[in-house]
Amino acid sequence: MIDRRMWRTLVVVAVVAFPLMLAPSTGFGFPQSTETSGEITPNLAGTWFVVNRLEFSKNKEQSDVPGPTPTPGLSAKDVRPFTVGYIFTIEHVPTSEAQKARDVEKAKKQEAVEKATKILAEEQVKAAKEPAPAPSGEIAVEPKVLSYGIPRAPDSVVDKYDEISVHLLDVDLPKALQDEIDAKNKAEEVWEPSAKDLALLKSSWKTLKPRAKTEYSRIQWKVMEHRYLEGGMLQDEKTKDAKFVISGDAALIGSPGQPNRNIIVYGADKVSPTLIEGGHVRAIMTSAPFPIPIDMKGSFRMYRLTDVPKAKPKGK
Repeated sequence: MIDRRMWRTLVVVAVVAFPLMLAPSTGFGFPQSTETSGEITPNLAGTWFVVNRLEFSKNKEQSDVPGPTPTPGLSAKDVRPFTVGYIFTIEHVPTSEAQKARDVEKAKKQEAVEKATKILAEEQVKAAKEPAPAPSGEIAVEPKVLSYGIPRAPDSVVDKYDEISVHLLDVDLPKALQDEIDAKNKAEEVWEPSAKDLALLKSSWKTLKPRAKTEYSRIQWKVMEHRYLEGGMLQDEKTKDAKFVISGDAALIGSPGQPNRNIIVYGADKVSPTLIEGGHVRAIMTSAPFPIPIDMKGSFRMYRLTDVPKAKPKGK
């Protein structure tokens, strides 16, 4: 059991780190990778403005500490929203096109396997021949046994899956827009982008200033079609009915007394080519004195800022 002093320490860490962990502070200076499972609709290629809204109870015990989503039936006046905006760029190659590239790669690997097999067979034949007598009449040493093996052929069973790369940009939002978000958070009110806000982001996202310092050392993304969900994602109300899920496991740059891991989950249950909505789950992990997750829940909306890139004409 955690004693009260230890729990108070954890709460203080959570309160201090909470705004920092929610800030859009990821992007250019650290590696990001994506694992895709299944086929995702619609095509996500392009730039997106992602609005995260976490919800906290206003009751005395939770008023200043991040916590889970308020229980069902809690009135709106007892919910404290907290909003943060992010910019994502996503590359998305559908299964049909991605499979063509995988087939080419598979053919190259198979060609290499066959070439290596042929060379090995020729060397084994040479090694098996009886050695010729040396000029001195002495018998030569026995041939060396070849110890290397034949490379394994690529697996012939291929599941259907897209190729997706998710990138969270480490940029400051336009000041006027960020000021709006900060004012709403201070007033404990919900913020949603206006048409003017989205137009501003569409015209300026490429020129937004990178943040001077990032807290993240890497992010490992997963994009999963519903049929590939497992474990808690099939049980959590924020993800169990999602058509697909985008999750990120972010390792944070080490800092004494601060969380070292941030788990981000988006469960997309309302999907269109220009707007994606659903449940949002976040867990901040701290390693001292031992790993303890601080879970938070809410909702998210993804607004498309740029269209899917058009395919280039063949031969160009």
